[in-house]
Amino acid sequence: MALARRNLEGAGEVEFVNAQFEDASLPREQFRAVFSASAFHWVDPEVSWQKAADVLVPGGTLALVQYFGLEEPRGKPDQEAALAAIRNVAPDIAANWPAYRDLDGTLAGMEQRRGNVSEVWAWLGSYDLGRDYAGRLFGEVQVAVMPKLVEHTPDELNALVRTMSFYARLSPAQCQALEREYEAMYERLGRPIRASTVATLVTARRSTE
Repeated sequence: MALARRNLEGAGEVEFVNAQFEDASLPREQFRAVFSASAFHWVDPEVSWQKAADVLVPGGTLALVQYFGLEEPRGKPDQEAALAAIRNVAPDIAANWPAYRDLDGTLAGMEQRRGNVSEVWAWLGSYDLGRDYAGRLFGEVQVAVMPKLVEHTPDELNALVRTMSFYARLSPAQCQALEREYEAMYERLGRPIRASTVATLVTARRSTE
């Protein structure tokens, strides 16, 4: 919160609400856009789509952005090794790991679901977020993607993993074991650990009906 206040100093009238989205008291039909970066899957889907729609003016935009794993030759061997490391440390988490698809399959799956923004987002992240009611609240679903190959040292990869939702479910011993797995992987490879990702922006318009 302090960092946000510093970054927005002098930006005009900004109100900070420090609360879970489900519990936040927000005005109805007051905003032209609702934006979430790598966080919307944390919100209860029985609440999230409705509440986002409630605060938007008719025709307002919901924008969701996140990186998702991508299956392609440059990153696949390292991604399989990284998942094997998680499987060694926390098999229950690895068993429910999000599906990696190639870019054509990712785009095709989103196109098939464009009638309901919640189904598009659920497909991308293998989330249980799809809700029929969201299709009535939002329309004009648009998608933009940017594939990218990223490389990480063990420290960089561990820092990234600590931001992921599954990490909170690991015990301290599992966290340490996963760090050691990535360090050993880096030593075996003799180079940074690669991952193929796709930065994805999904937008939808609040229904005017």
